[in-house]
Amino acid sequence: MKTNYTNISTISQLFGLLGLEKPNNPYIAVIDTANIDFSKLFFQEEYVMNLYTITLKDCHNGVYFNKRNFNFDKGVIGFTKPNQVINLSCTSQLNSLSGWILVFDKNLLETTPLFDKVDSYQFFDYSINEAISVSETEQKTITDCVNFIKNEIQLNFDNHSSAVIASILEVLLNLCKRFFERQFNISAARENHIVTKIDNFLKFYYENQLFEEKGIPQVEQIAKYVKLSPNYLCNLLKKETGKNTKDYVNYFIVEKSKNLLRNQQEYSISELAHKLGFNYPHYFSRLFKAKTGKTPQEYRKQES
Repeated sequence: MKTNYTNISTISQLFGLLGLEKPNNPYIAVIDTANIDFSKLFFQEEYVMNLYTITLKDCHNGVYFNKRNFNFDKGVIGFTKPNQVINLSCTSQLNSLSGWILVFDKNLLETTPLFDKVDSYQFFDYSINEAISVSETEQKTITDCVNFIKNEIQLNFDNHSSAVIASILEVLLNLCKRFFERQFNISAARENHIVTKIDNFLKFYYENQLFEEKGIPQVEQIAKYVKLSPNYLCNLLKKETGKNTKDYVNYFIVEKSKNLLRNQQEYSISELAHKLGFNYPHYFSRLFKAKTGKTPQEYRKQES
């Protein structure tokens, strides 16, 4: 596994990499991607940044700066947060990129309420193929916010600058949250096969005694199986079923255990718990009672 990534700790360091002049503000910047000096880029290199980025790419060729290279015909907005691996990839038409990159250091937000909230925006953890696809109207709305921030950066920094920038940044993030909600609603109608794939995965896992052998499957494992990031899967599944991924797995376990309690009287509660991936029976009993209002013993007695 590759570990020799290039670390980018500051916006000034990032600007140097991209062939740009020194930034006006060391904590936040808006980069017009048309101004990137492509000759200075090291394509296929991988980097780890100590910064957040929000990137609009509104054409499908050129260079994309984010976690993965990808092509879309429509405008898309992607996100990264500190300590994610990023690469720079070149497509066929080198100088055809149109869009912007908003990059900021969390230290900018230190005296604002957004400091403690920024990591609650789960789309910073999504893979780039899960980026928001935006309409022209949505793209304009987002860009208007970014242009406001860009103008504010160019002013002399004063006692109100961080609060003003953080306020607009929070509006921008909430708009992105809204647009993701819209995308999830569309995806839920179009991609209900995700639930079927998860059901099949859990059935296979159970029928092949993998619960007993390996324990309860982790969210990351299921996300990898359905080829989505854990957070994106969690949000999509919640839209379709009302349950996040962990709750959905627990629902499967409880329903399966009900069947075993009714029809497999030869299993003790401890044996049944082990069969369903629990090392300690009291964890299983606690989950079962939380979901059904009864202990496994009470449920078995009621159903016998």
